[in-house]
Amino acid sequence: MGGAISHPVVAAALDDDRLVSSAESWLPKTLTFDQDRLVTAIAELIVPATDTPGATDAQVNRFVDQLLTDWFDDDDRNRFLAGLADLESSSRVQFERSFLELSAAEQIALLEPLDIAAVEARIEAARDVGSFEAENLPFFAMMKERTLVGYYTSEIGMREELGYYGFTGTYSGCVPLPEIG
Repeated sequence: MGGAISHPVVAAALDDDRLVSSAESWLPKTLTFDQDRLVTAIAELIVPATDTPGATDAQVNRFVDQLLTDWFDDDDRNRFLAGLADLESSSRVQFERSFLELSAAEQIALLEPLDIAAVEARIEAARDVGSFEAENLPFFAMMKERTLVGYYTSEIGMREELGYYGFTGTYSGCVPLPEIG
């Protein structure tokens, strides 16, 4: 996956300010409020809350907005926003309701074909080295990548999902697992 993640996504993960902004003061910079709610809903379907927090708890929507604002060029930003608009349009055509008004099953029914297309695009990109950049990926592949990177680089994703608490200052290479937990 490391080779498949675009440079802007990695750079934004390292420059993440989700923990600095409080929930009361944060406003999206690129996304509209409706787009932010849509990104939040899609991200939660990708990484739902289970016995660990989900994408909403990790504020993945803020990560996505930061990427769109600070790290992506106009073409990539516009393509991502057009993908959100296309999803909303498909929802209204197929179900005569906004994506956010759909049941979880209906939302998943709309996203499954997009996920299949995203996987197929990744397989095709693997055949043509160098085509992993965002410009060659469909919307849902972009959304899924941003969700996973945003989630697993958040404190919640790292600590509560992965159980990673960082480097403690010493390295002991041959310590039995029961001793360190």
